[in-house]
Amino acid sequence: MERVTLIMTVRERYETTLRSIIETLKTLPPGCKLIFADGATPKYVREQIKPYNKEGVLEAIYFKTRKWPNQIRKRVIGRIKSKYVIFIDNDVIPSEGWIEHLIDCAEVTSAAIVAPLYLIGRDPSTDTIHMAGGRLSYQGLGHTRSLYEEHRLSNSSFSKHAPHLLREEVDFGEHHCLFMRTKFAKTVDVFFDGIYAVHEHIHASLMAKKHGMATYFEPKSVVTYCAYQPLRIQDRKYFVERWDPAKADHSLVKFCEYWHLVDDGHCFEGIRGFVKRHQRMGQILNTEGVVPESRAFVAKIKASDVANSRSELFALAMSLGLTEIERLRIDRCCELSTVFMNGGYRPCGRPFVNHLIGAASILAWHGVSTEIICAGLMHSLLQASPLRGDNEFSKTVAASISRLAPDSAHIVAIYSQWQRRLKRYPYKDPLEVKRIVDGLTVLEAKATIVLAADFLEMCLSGEYLYSRRINEFPDEGFILFLVETLKALEMFQFAQSLIEIRADTARTLRKASPIHCDARNLDQLYSYRYDGATKSPMIALDV
Repeated sequence: MERVTLIMTVRERYETTLRSIIETLKTLPPGCKLIFADGATPKYVREQIKPYNKEGVLEAIYFKTRKWPNQIRKRVIGRIKSKYVIFIDNDVIPSEGWIEHLIDCAEVTSAAIVAPLYLIGRDPSTDTIHMAGGRLSYQGLGHTRSLYEEHRLSNSSFSKHAPHLLREEVDFGEHHCLFMRTKFAKTVDVFFDGIYAVHEHIHASLMAKKHGMATYFEPKSVVTYCAYQPLRIQDRKYFVERWDPAKADHSLVKFCEYWHLVDDGHCFEGIRGFVKRHQRMGQILNTEGVVPESRAFVAKIKASDVANSRSELFALAMSLGLTEIERLRIDRCCELSTVFMNGGYRPCGRPFVNHLIGAASILAWHGVSTEIICAGLMHSLLQASPLRGDNEFSKTVAASISRLAPDSAHIVAIYSQWQRRLKRYPYKDPLEVKRIVDGLTVLEAKATIVLAADFLEMCLSGEYLYSRRINEFPDEGFILFLVETLKALEMFQFAQSLIEIRADTARTLRKASPIHCDARNLDQLYSYRYDGATKSPMIALDV
């Protein structure tokens, strides 16, 4: 009979599963077994781990429907016959000897739960401590008590503190990796149905304490929580579901009810902030506003829907129900773009900032998040600012974007790298394009949405028709890439608008006679600026 059984569940994404399984299997001593348990597992993950399943070193348990990690633990624990069980996430890489040290701690201390030392980083080479055991503190008395949590030595140096860390009793560990006595893990309510999204690890240690048992920290057992892997588009939907603020709040309510605690408005600030930050990482659509019902019956966006001024963009934001804070953020980004693009004009003669406002309004019309709208407002700042040739000024632009809208700054940076390269996209095969789209990070997908809005704005504003830049018109491969990305994000209306408007514009361009490209009509081919009375292109190639 196995001495220890490991149950691996999916924390927030699937991409890390295979690596975690391989690295965990390398460290298993004799008498240990690894189970991977999940619901609604993607086909590619099943295929990846199938060879290990066949070899008998891994048992895979699949449920037909999506379940929370704690719900899966509850359903699997009844099958476990070993003396000990380890619950481990699929984005954790353990170090050599970690299991032996956990067992030794449990045997010596009789602890119900043992937490290893958690490091955090991209891989085990990290020197950053995530947590060296947790501490709980109470404020208030009786049924008015509130519970506060603390991660000991969070973000501290491992190399600096490792020699001084001791095996000791703590208040809780985390489900990144948590060792339990199987008999205790089978106790009623250790995996309570109502507490499933957050604080389930604290609940487990409180249950141990309720039964007169302890939670210990074992510093010689070291695991790395690989938290900084980029979120990819194929994992985005599960990631957003996993960090749903409403589900987190529900778990916190049930947690307070179970332990007779009160939410004083401050005790859960840390976990709520964590959940909201993670939600924002995968968020594409704006969850604060509302899309008018009439919009659902509109096949595609029209030129008359595109804003041409800050006031029109503000009115659109109002109609969509964006909050005052979101509207203020958009207005400030608009102001920044106006400052840095001052003196710049599009090929059709309109101020450059009008194009940015138009692109932002297309994004808002399709209901995307505020960070993407703001990225649309600033998407050309790193490339087309009138003083782009000045390196110090370019640094000032980048710093200003990061300071004003840090989430949007990453999207703008990716857009700036991709914009010119993707206009001549080399892939035409739909299957190949879909494979590439599946591998995109969410930030890259957000930059792709901005690319789509940029293209639509130039079509709907008549800019392509005026300049007749047939050689600058994106080819079918580029459009296929945009469409497949939008479809992967379930933005089907946006994708359809792109297909139809691109086709309409292409037909119009074919009928129009192209303007001969020479020094006399550069103003119709490229964005330009004035230095006094002298007119010159803003950059060598138009953006």
